[in-house]
Amino acid sequence: MSPTLRVVHVLRGAQGGSFRHLCDLAKAQADSGAHVGIVSSTGVGGAATDAAFEALGPHCVLGVHRIPIKRTPGWSDVLAVRAIEGVLREARPDIVHGHGAKGAAYARLAAPRVGAKAVYTPHGGSLHYSWSSASGAVVLGLERALKRRTHGMIFASDYARRAYERKLGAPPSPCSVIHNGLHDEEFEPVPTGEAEYDFVFVGELRLLKGIEVLVDAVVELQEERQVSVLMVGAGPDEARLRERIGELGLTRSITLSPPIQPARDAF
Repeated sequence: MSPTLRVVHVLRGAQGGSFRHLCDLAKAQADSGAHVGIVSSTGVGGAATDAAFEALGPHCVLGVHRIPIKRTPGWSDVLAVRAIEGVLREARPDIVHGHGAKGAAYARLAAPRVGAKAVYTPHGGSLHYSWSSASGAVVLGLERALKRRTHGMIFASDYARRAYERKLGAPPSPCSVIHNGLHDEEFEPVPTGEAEYDFVFVGELRLLKGIEVLVDAVVELQEERQVSVLMVGAGPDEARLRERIGELGLTRSITLSPPIQPARDAF
């Protein structure tokens, strides 16, 4: 009888698609018989994220651990890595799976100290940066330095794999592309009835998601007919988005809503 696989996932930003990916993966691994644990940041995602972590609890034999993790690099990262190393020493994982740039950096720094292998799944993050900018050179330089500590990579799309190869060269071996999936019930038709909005956006409120492009498109559409948009989500650029909507006089056309889970309820 083979020993039970022990996996600890490390993620900073517990919201959006990367968090959905983590939740699905942790449950599936637990259902397959693995012992699973999670380390993530405090103060991210609000009540909806807290409820999601509480629901994950019964699936995580190795525990759900929340520690302070800041988005930007700094001295606080030293304390975060030490805290994660403490969790890992108690959990004794075979694999530490880092999600996103911050989560993967922590995973690859801490895993060797506890005799575990480090696996990395990018979720945008550092792949959005360019070598041509000072900040991009720093972030991508750190990624390149951590390649030797990476025992394998899983990409959620072929686009992400190609972006990694273009900016950082061939990924460590082994490497796989495993697409994010949907549950069967999510393919059930959504009752429409009397539609309250013409368009719905669901996602993190960050400029790189193209949210300002959507707002500008509404301005052009308004020249032909009145349209309404529901934008569901939260993120670091929410204040800027609200300001932009106000400047363009679209406060009656665009409604902002905090995250709705599951997203199907928003649709």
